[in-house]
Amino acid sequence: MSNNKNDNKNEENEKTEEVYYTGLGAQNNIEETMFSLLYIMVKENSFHQILAIIFLIVEDFQVLNFVFRTEWFPTMPHIVPIIVDVLSFEMASVQVLRVLMILMFILVIAVISSAIYVAISFHAGRFKSLWPILILRNLTTFLMSIFYIPCVHIFVGFITCSEGYLVRFSEVKCYTTSHYPFFIGSIIGLCLFIPYTVLMSSVFVDPLPFNKGNPLTKPSGREDLIYCFFRLFLIVLENITKITIHSAAPSMYLLSLGIIYMIYKVIRHQPLHNATFNRIRAGIWSGVFLSTFPAIICSLMNEPPQKDWSWITALALIVPGFIFGFLMSIKSHRMVTTGIYNRLREKKKLDEITEEKIRNNEIDPEDLEHENVVRSMDRIATSKFIRKKVKVFKCEEDCELVCRFVRYNRNPEAYQLMRMLFDEGIKQFPKEAFVFIQYCFYLFSMQNFNKSYSLLDDDNKTTPYKLLERAAKLRPAFDNRFFISFATQTMEQIKKSKELDSSKIDISTFVELETLESSAIKFHISTLNELKILFKKLKESTNPKDCINYTSSLKKISEVQSLADEQYVRLLTKFTGNREARQMYFLFLKDVLNLPEKAAKYYTDDKVLKMVNDSKDNYKSNSSLYSSNNKLNRRIRSADLLRSNNQLTAYSKYDRELIKELSYRKNMQKVFIKPIEKYVIFFEMIIYLNFIILAIGSVFNIVTFYKISDKLDEFETSLKASYLVTSLCEKYRIMQLGAACQRKDIWLEKIEETKPLIEDIDNNLLELLNKYSTLDPSGNEITLLYSNQNRPSKYEYNLYQVGYMVDRMSTFISSTEYDFSKPENILFDTPMRFFLDNEKVNFNSIMKKTSDMVLEELNSKINSQIYILIGTTAITTILYIISTFFGLNPLLKLISKIQIEVLRMFRHIPTKYIDDLIEKLDKQREIIYLNFKVADESKSSNKKDDDLLNSKKTKNNLFVCYSSLCIFVICGAMIFIPAYVTESSQSGMIDLIHKSSTRLQLMRSSFIYTMETKIQDRITYLPGESERLLTSTINDLKTIQHNIRYGKYKAPPSIEIDVLYNLLVEPSCKRNSNAECDERVYDHDLGYTQNISELPLDDLISHYISVAEEYIINNKNNNYTDYYNELSCNQTLSNIEIDRNIQLQETLLVDIIDGLFKFDHLIIQELKDENDSAIEISIILLIVCFTINIAVYKFRIKSVMDEKKHEMNDLITLAFMIPRDVINKAPPYKKFIETGETNDD
Repeated sequence: MSNNKNDNKNEENEKTEEVYYTGLGAQNNIEETMFSLLYIMVKENSFHQILAIIFLIVEDFQVLNFVFRTEWFPTMPHIVPIIVDVLSFEMASVQVLRVLMILMFILVIAVISSAIYVAISFHAGRFKSLWPILILRNLTTFLMSIFYIPCVHIFVGFITCSEGYLVRFSEVKCYTTSHYPFFIGSIIGLCLFIPYTVLMSSVFVDPLPFNKGNPLTKPSGREDLIYCFFRLFLIVLENITKITIHSAAPSMYLLSLGIIYMIYKVIRHQPLHNATFNRIRAGIWSGVFLSTFPAIICSLMNEPPQKDWSWITALALIVPGFIFGFLMSIKSHRMVTTGIYNRLREKKKLDEITEEKIRNNEIDPEDLEHENVVRSMDRIATSKFIRKKVKVFKCEEDCELVCRFVRYNRNPEAYQLMRMLFDEGIKQFPKEAFVFIQYCFYLFSMQNFNKSYSLLDDDNKTTPYKLLERAAKLRPAFDNRFFISFATQTMEQIKKSKELDSSKIDISTFVELETLESSAIKFHISTLNELKILFKKLKESTNPKDCINYTSSLKKISEVQSLADEQYVRLLTKFTGNREARQMYFLFLKDVLNLPEKAAKYYTDDKVLKMVNDSKDNYKSNSSLYSSNNKLNRRIRSADLLRSNNQLTAYSKYDRELIKELSYRKNMQKVFIKPIEKYVIFFEMIIYLNFIILAIGSVFNIVTFYKISDKLDEFETSLKASYLVTSLCEKYRIMQLGAACQRKDIWLEKIEETKPLIEDIDNNLLELLNKYSTLDPSGNEITLLYSNQNRPSKYEYNLYQVGYMVDRMSTFISSTEYDFSKPENILFDTPMRFFLDNEKVNFNSIMKKTSDMVLEELNSKINSQIYILIGTTAITTILYIISTFFGLNPLLKLISKIQIEVLRMFRHIPTKYIDDLIEKLDKQREIIYLNFKVADESKSSNKKDDDLLNSKKTKNNLFVCYSSLCIFVICGAMIFIPAYVTESSQSGMIDLIHKSSTRLQLMRSSFIYTMETKIQDRITYLPGESERLLTSTINDLKTIQHNIRYGKYKAPPSIEIDVLYNLLVEPSCKRNSNAECDERVYDHDLGYTQNISELPLDDLISHYISVAEEYIINNKNNNYTDYYNELSCNQTLSNIEIDRNIQLQETLLVDIIDGLFKFDHLIIQELKDENDSAIEISIILLIVCFTINIAVYKFRIKSVMDEKKHEMNDLITLAFMIPRDVINKAPPYKKFIETGETNDD
């Protein structure tokens, strides 16, 4: 009795379980690919109701763009077209439309590309993520609705031309260089956009009547297709008539006529499932229709009205039109459904009368099947029966329309009424696939909603899938074929959710499930094929050396095995309740990987046991394989015991042969894999060491960059040293003259000019001197050496002495009051005399030494950076070479040797047993095809998967590793590219600045010596010495200027340095700020004009040099100054003040000094910016290169190592595929299995 119950249960399961062919409806592979894409686009396409209403309103109101035109409403404000069509671009300029055209073109290309990518990926079984679908779904929705008219308008606007100009923009010429890109882009955009939107209009439809997440569901997309063509014709007609009759009125007339048909369609057929949305659309279109009347009247007038009543009336008529259409939609729906119900009642009454006549033998039932029965004269003459044909439905759409009540009423009575209505529709329209498809959707949706089938009619033999099969035989149109495919895939998705004990699986889960199942099966079958190929090669081999060529087969087997195992594990991890996948994985572990102890974990299905037993019976004729199957059954039973008991109890009952095999496997792994692991560890250690050295070198490189940037600030400060000393000389010379002449005003003026110089020395230079000087004072006084004494070069001033002297000067300037009646007190003041006598050369040398020392330290930093670059690159390259020659090459050679030796061992297996193995593999393939509903396309491997496998098969591991090592070296060099580029120019630019800073001191010195030629101070200078020094200074300045300008130093010519272009080439103000530039006082008589002051710096210096040389020629035989004679001092001051050449030099000097400071600062700032950029780029390259290195190591080198280990494990598995009784008949092979030794003697 229990058996009968089980049989009944099985019969019931078989009855309720249907096998769905998801390719039903598709006529070819292209359609199947398209339908798969459309299914995942449409399925679960959720849309918020408020957002859907907004989209619907914006989309339908866009046609008002053809009504509200200034052509017939000249007084209409420009805001009105934007109000009725928020995406109207009528008022946009050509520049704006060009930008919009580019954006639309990119959007169309993105949509088409996404569709192709998703379709191919899904069909090839490699679709992994859902985000491309979400993007494609949303972009398609936008293109089909609110972006349709704007997109076509924009594309067509760049194509239509009249008399050589664009129709829309009469000032833009057609077929010019600027027009061709947009012309061609628009043609391409339309060629892609129109077919895509036409296709999607008919099939981008969610036909399920119970999708709560999408309020825009509809039974068909044919109304959308008509609406799509209607809008396209409006735009095309508008542009044609603008060319021919220079008017857009015909498009408005077509809108008025076409909208009537659209109103009829929406009111009569109610294309949307949601009644509210049908009413809103009917109202909008009715309002559009009424608003066309004022526009038509105005367009027919000779002159459009110049008043506002016309466009206001057209705008106001939208409201009553909306109300009228809304109410008419309600009334029409009620009339249609009421009429159908009345005709159905009438037909049921006639059917009852007919049945009664049949029972009374008044009518022959056979005659009812013939239409000519009504022509019988006997029956016509009688009044007992006149057959009347009642058509319940006026059209096939009514069958679906009248059944929408089940969306809100899902009880069994509603279900029975729905079935009765559709059954009547099938009788009336037996050749309309639309009726069968909609019947399927409603029937399936009701059955899926009512989980308890007892509430529904179980006796009815009509099932959703049978309805689809009948529809598919009617040769349906393209859209109906898609709906058939959509229904089968939906039912398959629901079926999968039931199999997985899940209330519902979403589209992403379903896609993932289908993809994983397809991939696992394909790789499973590929593994069997590769094993068969290898055994055929071994069977046909006649020379032991042939095994060298078979190692590639091992790699192929390992690859497909790992891929299949990976897909199965992912599939069963994600979908643990998938019984079919568990059965497939059981076969894979048992027959392919030869792991019965692991396969036992998935041995839970009676179907598999029956299949294995049938397989055993089919192989009884072969004793060896029969023995093998017996052992397999024992292993499976042992594995079951192992799962149910603890380990000790299980091993006591475990099959002895299986335990031996496990120990042999473990021993063989030690023999084959342990030596490989040693090489792998050595290779990995070298790689890790390389990464560490590269990281340390990169960090030191970046730190050095920071230090160089800091030193550049100090270097810029140290460059002022000579200039500050020389400037003090100039100020003190005038102060001394002013004091001798008792000119206190000059004294005080120069004191104020001296204070910033003293502060600069005190605040900046002394800090640098503190870094580079000793603190061992030799005395508290500074010995002055006069010009008439023997003055050796003296550099012995230390920091204490310099600081003491600067402090004395500060005190002297800030607080000391001198008695101007005693000039000797001033003449012999120690600080002042120091800067007037030639002893200043010693002090200048000390201060300049600071700049030299900073420069030396900068060069030291740059050299150390170069050493780091060269050292790191050399060490990493050497380590990579070591890892290749002492780690990688021996590893690959060892693996190849082991593989060849193992393959040679198969020569000891008799040929007939290899034939049995090949036959067993074929049988396993047939088992998969026959028992697990594998689709036919899985028998022929998918082209994309073949390409994937072939690309993997053709990889050369040696090439992969060598190329990866080259990538490591290249990445290591890339990290230091910023340093190489920066260092190549940095040292030269620093040398240029150092040389250029000398010009500051020379410019000041030349001016001082110019004044000295006027002063003729015999205390300090011998006769003619100041003139000689002036000439020498000018010559030195000319030499440096020439060398800098023409690149005689390490740096390139100054005029070729980009950062100096504005300073050296373009006329500009050299002052520090705009305020100082505005304060310049020009003197044309003096020769100082705006053109002169804004000369390029080199030209300005050349002009200054020419002025100085002119002064040397014209000023000779000046009288010396007697400091003890006030009159002589006053005369000297007067000569200096009235000398226009000196005044011009002093004025030019201000611009030149500021320009030279800018020269140095711009280069230093450029170097700092380059260092900052180099730091940033180095950090980015460091991160990128380390990421690349890690990725290359992990996914290429590491994968090769893991792949080789996996190949060795697969090689061991392959060795144990030979049955034990066959092994016992081949002693050399038996010894190999038991010891792992491959001596082939």
